Amino acid sequence: MLSITVPDTGGVGFNAFGAGTEFAFHYGSGGNFSFVTIKGTDAAVFSGIEFKLGWGFGASSTNLLWETRLGGSVTGSGTEFSLTRGGVVGWTDVSGIDELRVAANYSFTGSSVLGDFH
Repeated sequence: MLSITVPDTGGVGFNAFGAGTEFAFHYGSGGNFSFVTIKGTDAAVFSGIEFKLGWGFGASSTNLLWETRLGGSVTGSGTEFSLTRGGVVGWTDVSGIDELRVAANYSFTGSSVLGDFH
């Protein structure tokens, strides 16, 4: 089972196979300064994670800031630009990923960091 959380918003959990609680995140005032954290509820280590990039408001494309972690250490990070909303995005690491942090905003730049407004 996956845990998908966003500081500063509501959400209790998510089961990708439909056996758990379903909910939506609420971003007050059109955004927040937090990022989405995706990880297993049982400390699972994944070889890859992918999801459909949400639609939301505004432009037809967006930019992503991301960070992968394993055992509390950052194993990768970056910024991806001009991704089509509604497309699938994914991360893979042969050493494993136990946490993914990701934030989206069409105005992120190469100097943006997790915690910027989105």
